[in-house]
Amino acid sequence: MDYSGRVNSKKGAGGIASNEDINIQTKQRVQELLSTHVLDIDNDPYVFRNHLGMLECKLCLTTHINESSYISHLGGRKHHLNLERRRILDEKQNKSREHQLSSQNILSINNIEKRSWKKIGKPIYKITKVRDPETLRTGILVNIKLPKITVKEPMFRIMSYYELTSKNQNSCRNFIEKYKSDDDDDAEDDDDSDGGDDNKYQYLVVSAEPYDNIAIVIPNKHEIDKPLEENKMSDSYWWYWDNDTKEFFLQVRRDIVNGVLTSDTHKNYQFDPELRESVKSKVLLSMEKLESSIDLHGLQEIAISYNGGKDCLVMLILLMATIHKKFSSSEMNNPSVNILPPDYKLDSIYINSETPFPQLVDFITSSTEYYHLNPIIIQKSLKDGFEYYLNEVNPRVKSVIVGIRHSDPYGETLQYEQMTDHNWPKFLRIHPILHWNYVDIWDFLIGCDVKYCEMYDQGYTSLGGINSTVPNPLLKLPNGKYQPAYMLKEDADNNERLGRVKK
Repeated sequence: MDYSGRVNSKKGAGGIASNEDINIQTKQRVQELLSTHVLDIDNDPYVFRNHLGMLECKLCLTTHINESSYISHLGGRKHHLNLERRRILDEKQNKSREHQLSSQNILSINNIEKRSWKKIGKPIYKITKVRDPETLRTGILVNIKLPKITVKEPMFRIMSYYELTSKNQNSCRNFIEKYKSDDDDDAEDDDDSDGGDDNKYQYLVVSAEPYDNIAIVIPNKHEIDKPLEENKMSDSYWWYWDNDTKEFFLQVRRDIVNGVLTSDTHKNYQFDPELRESVKSKVLLSMEKLESSIDLHGLQEIAISYNGGKDCLVMLILLMATIHKKFSSSEMNNPSVNILPPDYKLDSIYINSETPFPQLVDFITSSTEYYHLNPIIIQKSLKDGFEYYLNEVNPRVKSVIVGIRHSDPYGETLQYEQMTDHNWPKFLRIHPILHWNYVDIWDFLIGCDVKYCEMYDQGYTSLGGINSTVPNPLLKLPNGKYQPAYMLKEDADNNERLGRVKK
């Protein structure tokens, strides 16, 4: 039976609808809109999500809680009216620009390219320190991954501190304060009276929409080797954008001023090109001697005498390089070759009968751990110490590598390999740096950026015990301080041990 004609009937009665009826009707209307209209936020030039996650219509300046609300807005009178106004405005602008856009499509709301103003954070990037093997010029290689880049390619520029935005200035200042060295004794000499730290650095800024800009802090004490012509590349200053993988590469290196290359980390040290070539040949000869000794005697029967000094440190670095070259080669197909076990540690023997400097002991501890050595400390004379080591600690060792040079006491009569004599414990002494000079040692350590004992920066040129070692008097300055050991160059081999005196 049909009750639609009766009084107070809910269907067709003509009465006021209840809130429940209104909600049902609204839901049905929204469902119909959702079924007929697909919302594409990425391609709609007039909608975006704000920082609260809500949708905003840039054309009507309205805010919507969810997509359903925005779809309902699209069907409303206000939105259609604003669309018509925009269309009329575009037509007027197109007519006034026809002479400029004759070869292009007419500008309209359908071909306006949407620009994303929303940042998506910093990109993934990697910064690698590089060094030219020939000139020793240092620099950086920047690799940035930009999979969501919306512009043709990234842009970059080298800027001063004052060209940065206030936000980037604060970020860079906080970064510098966090990583700045606390023991910079020359800070007062280097500071500008009016600029302070702000003038000490320059910034390599890379921009790629929609990513945040990244700024790389570069010390300002050296000029960057940059071609004079704009957008010109060179061997030391180049960039490359891979559009397939969306990766950006950029390399910059510092310039050579007046034909002289100075060290980045060691004040007033200048590299000599002739000395560099001489050191290269000496490195090759030392590694050749070490490799020959390993082939003849086997690495399991070899130990090193390591006291933390500069000569022993160079000897250790060369030995590590020789071991790496020999045992990591892909050409090792002979099963009889001495392959190192995974837990292998080379014995480093430190024999000392004097009271050592605490700084030297700390460096020996840290360096033996860094180079994965097995430290053995013996408080005896050299003769008794080696006898104790060979008989009690490791009887398998038959050869000991010693960091002695021809200018050291009794060094001028030694050979690269020589058996002990004069009632000493019997073992083979190996001297791979016998042909090196004092200046060669420092050129190698500074050129390879090797960390050494801090006492050498305090004027000590040869390290012994506390009661028999003072800073080298030739390095003393008028103010009472001492220059670093690497500044001793004139007749250095003969003057190296001037600080080895009884106090």
